[in-house]
Amino acid sequence: SRVADNPRNVSADMAATTDLSGMEVSLDPSMAPLWDRTITGILSHAASTGPDLNQVIDAAPDFALAQAIRGISCLLLGRQEMIAVARSALDEARAAARRSAPTAREMAFIDALQDWLSGHPSTAARRMQARSRSSAARLILCIGGICAWREIRR
Repeated sequence: SRVADNPRNVSADMAATTDLSGMEVSLDPSMAPLWDRTITGILSHAASTGPDLNQVIDAAPDFALAQAIRGISCLLLGRQEMIAVARSALDEARAAARRSAPTAREMAFIDALQDWLSGHPSTAARRMQARSRSSAARLILCIGGICAWREIRR
């Protein structure tokens, strides 16, 4: 079953953390600077993006959005051998979402990754766009096009 079918929300007692785009994330506030650096790296195609994303994943394994972004990043590369990595990222994102309640936007990114892996990239793009007002999400929406990120790998 899809993660979005789970009606969980971030618990009320969890301190709200926002990323540099002003969107709420289910991430410990101490991790926000690293996540913001990852977003900035995505937007600027920085060589540090992959290592930064991996650092977020290692330090916050229950942050499902990081795994979803890893999977989407792999698919953006447009290489057949990255599909298995994207599927693994989807599995990890779902497991993280079961351990720690993601935000509705984070669940939408997980479901978007599932959509794309199921052969529906346009549905994935619509899902992400509906849940995100950030420029990072807009960058990810160039599905099927010309985007490529350096060393987004685990």
